[in-house]
Amino acid sequence: MSTLARSSRRNGFSLIELIVIIVLFGIMGTFLITLKGPLVNSTSSYSWFQDQMALQQEMENIIGQYKYNRSTQGTLFGLTAFRSWVLGRPFVVSAETGFITFTPALSAGTTTYSSSSIQTSPPGGAPAILIVTLRLNGQALSCLLS
Repeated sequence: MSTLARSSRRNGFSLIELIVIIVLFGIMGTFLITLKGPLVNSTSSYSWFQDQMALQQEMENIIGQYKYNRSTQGTLFGLTAFRSWVLGRPFVVSAETGFITFTPALSAGTTTYSSSSIQTSPPGGAPAILIVTLRLNGQALSCLLS
């Protein structure tokens, strides 16, 4: 009979094991609330993420159209016409979307490149680079196309 009494007491958890599990869940819950609480409860972080995704998606659309135009039009492709198309897209900042050139400048034995100011038409001489800038709620995303 003593073996029957011992086997029935071994089923389940002891009080010490239950207390340890409750304490561990309490510690993990505290970390979860402390570290993730402000991000989960904050609408600004969610809207920031949505804005960032909208900018990224629009930039991917612009780059995709650029690649398509380059592959189908070949040498007839013009950055000036493409800039006009880009200016009609959402989130594009016209004052920060245009052509720049990089010119080498020697200083202290090293060659650095400085960019010119953004222009509305491609400058003569150096190859033109189109910079496209998108802005939404204080966030910016830029891309260089040549």
